[in-house]
Amino acid sequence: MRALLAALIFCLGVTPSLADLASCYGREHHQWRTATGALYDPSRLTAAHRSWPFGTRVRVTNLHNGHSVAVVINDRGPAAWTHRAIDLSLGACRAIGNRGLARVFLQIIGGRHEAHFRRRPRRHVRRRGG
Repeated sequence: MRALLAALIFCLGVTPSLADLASCYGREHHQWRTATGALYDPSRLTAAHRSWPFGTRVRVTNLHNGHSVAVVINDRGPAAWTHRAIDLSLGACRAIGNRGLARVFLQIIGGRHEAHFRRRPRRHVRRRGG
């Protein structure tokens, strides 16, 4: 049901946004593989989300101080039992002035989610008889 609602929102062209908790990846994960296969670099502006497609660009705004940063989803997490919406790289946390947990506003601003959820027009290919 949740996936159907997300698909409907994206098809209508509405950009979803929500306020929730964000946490930070630490340096202990440096050079570990992310779910996309890339090596984790703490200085890059990346994030982990449980369900958004890889490559989705998200604007994360710290509700405490108003600082914001654009990150790219390249990993899965955080765990459901933690009640957090997103895990940010160390570089993204520093950019918004976060040192641990923070209330943030998340807004999808672009990326692969458009290709993932929106219908593409069909291209008819003529085949040559032969």
